[in-house]
Amino acid sequence: AGRFDDIRPQDRSALFAEMRAARGLLSVNEMRSRYLLWGPVQGGVGARPGPPAPDVAALAPPDDPAASADAAPADEPPAAASAS
Repeated sequence: AGRFDDIRPQDRSALFAEMRAARGLLSVNEMRSRYLLWGPVQGGVGARPGPPAPDVAALAPPDDPAASADAAPADEPPAAASAS
């Protein structure tokens, strides 16, 4: 009797989570051979990708006019215009 591949869908979320965790620890060629079963690429040995760039918009403080440096303090009224 012949042997056939199991074509039923598989839940691969655990594999993808492991790949994301190993992304900054393994070289490109280590990732390719371990998870994708692909051959090495030129320059992939030891070339570890750095961490992803931070989301600058998420790190910026919220736009609060009361917190800006040129805003008047809350306990002092704004200066009145002089009538000259």
